[in-house]
Amino acid sequence: YLGEIPDNEVVRGLEQIANIQLANPQTRFLVITLPYKEEVWWDEVLRLDPRAKEFSTLKFHNVIAEQCKVLGLDCHDATAYLRTRRSEGLYFGLDDHLNGRGHLAVANWIADTIREMP
Repeated sequence: YLGEIPDNEVVRGLEQIANIQLANPQTRFLVITLPYKEEVWWDEVLRLDPRAKEFSTLKFHNVIAEQCKVLGLDCHDATAYLRTRRSEGLYFGLDDHLNGRGHLAVANWIADTIREMP
């Protein structure tokens, strides 16, 4: 959970990945950011409690995406995709993590994303 990790630790981790990719031109990493359930339903969360805006973890997706761009890493955020499928029960009922159906949906999305990459 990136909400507990200082941004500089995230940056260091991404720099390590970028260094591996640079040292191995045949290797290409794909960084994926996955939202929690409340981020998929963010419009509803804010409608119910506008103060929730202060607690959004989506800002960490932006930190990761910006740093990936700087480092030349491919980064894709699954939030928009999962929002299009949010009525399909891809998360546990009382938990904000993906369930088996959710993981399968994300795996298929990743496969489609890889196929579309140049």
